Amino acid sequence: MNDELWRTMQEPDIDHRLADGLRSNRKFTEWWVRRILPTIKLDGLVEIKPNFIREQNSSSTQSKQGRETDLRVVFKDTRGDHYAILTESKVVAPASKGQPEDYSAYAKWGESQGKWSRGVTVLMAPKRYLARESSADKYEVKLSYEEVRDTAEFSGLMDLAAYLSAGITRNSHSAPARNPDEMIGGFRVRYSDLLREEYRCLHDCLSGRGKKEFDTSQRWFEFYPRRHLLGKNGVQIIHKICNRRMGDQDRCKQQILAVHVPKDIQCDPPDWGKRSRWRKSKRYWIQDIPLEASDWMYFDEFDADAACRVWTRISNLVKELTRHDHATIQ
Repeated sequence: MNDELWRTMQEPDIDHRLADGLRSNRKFTEWWVRRILPTIKLDGLVEIKPNFIREQNSSSTQSKQGRETDLRVVFKDTRGDHYAILTESKVVAPASKGQPEDYSAYAKWGESQGKWSRGVTVLMAPKRYLARESSADKYEVKLSYEEVRDTAEFSGLMDLAAYLSAGITRNSHSAPARNPDEMIGGFRVRYSDLLREEYRCLHDCLSGRGKKEFDTSQRWFEFYPRRHLLGKNGVQIIHKICNRRMGDQDRCKQQILAVHVPKDIQCDPPDWGKRSRWRKSKRYWIQDIPLEASDWMYFDEFDADAACRVWTRISNLVKELTRHDHATIQ
């Protein structure tokens, strides 16, 4: 295994390799089904869908609309009955609000709709994660990366085993930090991984550096919501947690969302928002939007609920900017 793989791999890399392993290796698939549903004998696979966005449905018994199942496996037993294994895979990202409950609701919804006779929810993660994450017990089955990796190696699925090992290593680097860069690197991974799960469209707007690098001292996150309209130098929304590159985070420093509009596409202060609040730098018109203290985030204690509140605010800003963009064009 490439010793540096853990720095750049992401959890979806495992989802797709696990799906490929189940499709291609009968021995591994039989173990997978037996490990999760020991009394059921596999006949054949019906479907395997990594990173599956759940069906839209107005039923109150279904989970949150549009939420993701990291790996949905539907198979039939020797009697022809269908079963679903619904797997959430974690490397370091904390559980988002209501995530295990939504998995359970989706499993039950599939049963009520006749999609499968039984749906089972699974949390797959490194041992260290399973031991520390309180939400792990809300899944019906807990499965460690270590166990899956060992079986993958035995079954000849070396690429899958390598990525599982990288996930285990990455998780180990989210332990209490030994230096500021390591602390921020772990924070950035949690931030990016949870954002990918909860706000996929916003995750796609996040700068590539924020999604790929583990170790970095950068202490803010840059979103490019209108890159497709305005090119590489388009409007940015920056989540500024702390601008200090070195030293401890100032826990009393105001945290903000900053909207940056390039001056080369906007000669005068933008019409969006309050014109009096725009200030100019060498390259941008900038408007700073203060965050409530309850939404401030700290590198040594990632707060998933605060993160989601901030991302909702950013999503609303994107919508406002888009509406303004359309009005300007018209």
